Amino acid sequence: MSQANGIIYKNQKVLGDSSERLDEQFAVLTRLTVKKLNEIVTALNMSVGQDLVNPVSYEEQNAGFVEWAEFQKRPDWREHTRIWFTGGDLSELPPPPEPEVKEEPDTREDVEPFGGDYDGNSDLGDSATAEGKPQGDEDGEADAVPLLQDDDVPEGASQSR
Repeated sequence: MSQANGIIYKNQKVLGDSSERLDEQFAVLTRLTVKKLNEIVTALNMSVGQDLVNPVSYEEQNAGFVEWAEFQKRPDWREHTRIWFTGGDLSELPPPPEPEVKEEPDTREDVEPFGGDYDGNSDLGDSATAEGKPQGDEDGEADAVPLLQDDDVPEGASQSR
């Protein structure tokens, strides 16, 4: 069992490392593919004596990335990957579905509308006046705030403040 766990751990490590190297893998695969396609196009054009097909250009590759970004914005893009990978016409895809808005009505029967006098004008306790002080507190005095211990002064030593 220990040996099997060791193998599984090594496999997970390799998979984890490969996922961190996706950009590298993608770059190499794209370069190889475009290079080989352009070699085939060049050989084809030379065999017929004219340029029937243009090589894959940077502009075409860039347009592919833009098209991919737009395609991936569709909420159902995974359902249409076959069309994407086979080079199908994306304009023939059905319009993307509308995002579903889930509104769940309150179906409880014991719910009553919230009511009552909550404007602050009740007879319970001191209500606030327009100045924001409780009624009957005309000349409020500042609370005495104790001095705080200074980190540099040992406890019990006098503090000059």
